[in-house]
Amino acid sequence: MDQLYTFHRVLEGSWEFAQPVHMCFVDLEKAFDRVLCGILWEVLWEYGVRGPLLRAVLSLYNQSRSLVRIASCKSDLFPVHVGLRQGCPLSPVLFIVFMDRISRRSQGLEGVQFGDHKISLLIFADDVVLLAPSSLNLQHALGHFAAECEAAGMRVSTSNSEAMVLDREKGGLHPPGWRGVPSSSGVV
Repeated sequence: MDQLYTFHRVLEGSWEFAQPVHMCFVDLEKAFDRVLCGILWEVLWEYGVRGPLLRAVLSLYNQSRSLVRIASCKSDLFPVHVGLRQGCPLSPVLFIVFMDRISRRSQGLEGVQFGDHKISLLIFADDVVLLAPSSLNLQHALGHFAAECEAAGMRVSTSNSEAMVLDREKGGLHPPGWRGVPSSSGVV
């Protein structure tokens, strides 16, 4: 499912039916660098990845070492136990699987109704948006999501995450708690 298209359709539906959508655009600190390999192997196993495929993925990370280069100087090699390999074509797929588990475990009753579905969060790579019908529900959703992230070794950056509300009755798109005068265009 195309996340951007889904997000656009949710916002369109919200506007059309005058239902507010409370959103939090969540920033994960150094997302690809924080993936704990031990937890990733558990997730892959949980999702049915076994045998030669699992061994092949493990072989990319077993005894993984790195070094630091500054100008023409290189450090000694050191072991790497955390993070996905930079530049590896498999890394984005592994990250999606890792985040899917966090997503599934963090979903509660919060979310916005869209047809027959309740959508509480959308993830595209390391970009996450939480959706809720009220600010209280959004706070609960963020709490669940942050707790699952912490349990998996990820960290939500509160300073780089932003909340917004789309509410036709209050004049469009605005930060939570906004009490200004709606603009005539409907977009603030």
